Amino acid sequence: MLTSISKFVTHRVAALGGIAVVGVVTILAGCQTADSTKAATAPTLYIVKWDQDSQGGQGPETTIQPGGRFSVGNAFLGSSKADIRVYGAGKEGVRQLTVSGSASGHCSTAENSSGPAFKSPSALVASFPTQTVTATAGEVVDGSIRIHLDALLVTPSCGLHQFENMPEPMEFYLDLPATWEITARADNCCGVAASANFTIVVE
Repeated sequence: MLTSISKFVTHRVAALGGIAVVGVVTILAGCQTADSTKAATAPTLYIVKWDQDSQGGQGPETTIQPGGRFSVGNAFLGSSKADIRVYGAGKEGVRQLTVSGSASGHCSTAENSSGPAFKSPSALVASFPTQTVTATAGEVVDGSIRIHLDALLVTPSCGLHQFENMPEPMEFYLDLPATWEITARADNCCGVAASANFTIVVE
């Protein structure tokens, strides 16, 4: 039922002129209406994701409130698995949702035929590009906007580095487990914004 509703709502938005999107995994939910100038309450932010059941499939769907922390298996990341979504919602509508994330830890190169993998001697930082979805100028989205995170948390890069005994710079990738600090911000019609932080441990 939730999937059918999301498809219908997305179609309505496209028919009304669409949205400006920055980022590859953003999804809009809700209809766009004219921007209001009345006083407004701050939007709400939360995460919705699927738990993994004992057979490795989707179990219950749970909601994570701001400040919440949860773990997810790396192999369970995916749109038909964990399907981690950050939501921004507000009764006066949402104009923009922005999500960023970073993690710090040891990183390693990928094994290849030219030689062994290398491990960073100290912690490095990985992050994903800031994801932003914005309603058409002068409009807001009724209901909520959501951004999917799963694809952004898979094999994140720690950048190019060359440490001792390495023949050349190589790209390093974050080792598991990885603890991600997620920051989200939602802006409504009238200049009122809300921010929230979440912690995701990828095991």
